[in-house]
Amino acid sequence: MIRIGGHDLIVLVFTAILVWHAGRAAFPEGNPPAFVVEDSPGIFVWLGKGFGSQGIRQFDDGVSLGDVIELTDVLPPISFREGLSSQWPVLSGQSYHVEQGEEGSEIVQDGFFSAARQMALGIPLHPDRMKYHDWLELKGIGPVIAERIESFRQKNGDFGGLEHLRRVKGIGPKRIERWQKFF
Repeated sequence: MIRIGGHDLIVLVFTAILVWHAGRAAFPEGNPPAFVVEDSPGIFVWLGKGFGSQGIRQFDDGVSLGDVIELTDVLPPISFREGLSSQWPVLSGQSYHVEQGEEGSEIVQDGFFSAARQMALGIPLHPDRMKYHDWLELKGIGPVIAERIESFRQKNGDFGGLEHLRRVKGIGPKRIERWQKFF
């Protein structure tokens, strides 16, 4: 027979209460999960005509265009439009479709999702990939500022980052700070 003294019993009860309380805090609703899955947002790509599974697809970060083709049901033979390669890294927000080329089917990059779609999916925006209509999606930008941004980039080249938008008349630190969460 095991004898538990008064002090030992208090320690045992206290430990049991701590374990029970910690379990409730870790898993406040329902049963605890069998395993924990870390959030990995990956990248989002739009697959258009010519892909059997058209629409937005999510892939692991670092996937190449060749990997995307392997993971989808595009029938060979496939060639790549000039400037594209199977080793080409795919970026979140890009869109692709298949066209009939001179020697069969060709993979073509259409461009990037609209700013509204990227913001809805949590894909960071990049100022050098945005067009006039994309700028209008950001709070505080109307047609005049959007036109200034486009004109400035055409005259001076890419911005390289959000902070460099300060060079555009009408864009100051407060606007940059408000938009930071989208870039």
